[in-house]
Amino acid sequence: MGWSCHPRQERSQVPAKDTTVGVVSSEETPDPPPGNAKADEYFDQPPPEANAPGDFARVFAGYLRKNNGDEILISMYLKGENGQLSGKYFYEANRKKEDISLRGSVVGDSLMLEEYDGNRITGRFNGNFMDETVEGSWTSPNNQRRWFFKLHYDDMDYDQRKIIGLKSDDYAEPSGQQ
Repeated sequence: MGWSCHPRQERSQVPAKDTTVGVVSSEETPDPPPGNAKADEYFDQPPPEANAPGDFARVFAGYLRKNNGDEILISMYLKGENGQLSGKYFYEANRKKEDISLRGSVVGDSLMLEEYDGNRITGRFNGNFMDETVEGSWTSPNNQRRWFFKLHYDDMDYDQRKIIGLKSDDYAEPSGQQ
């Protein structure tokens, strides 16, 4: 089953919940990294129509799995407009620190995100949307580290999730499974 940018109406395992996340105002959206041609091109485009197909705002929670099997819990907010993605994420262990900025694109069920520290790319997410999950690989900028990631839709608001945090029992899977 393909992924849809429209909010899901229900889950098969839990009672139906409204998972729509409020749209972030332009005041809350981080500025693109200076000097980044891809980000500059994205922000020079005219604003999309409010209800254009593919527009969404969603929170995800899950983990990055290192090659040694250790899992790092993360929570991510993504906003999609006309195939372009923007957002932020945090590591559970560092949730009181500043969020990591994300920019990228989605084509069909595939996504590509670059993470930034200022104007420096610090990693890339490449993955696929599948039912209620997103999974793929995170790669360091020099391609020396490549870790599996898996994220699930999160019904909680991103800011609330940052305050409350994640529990490994909720999102992590045994190291032998992917």
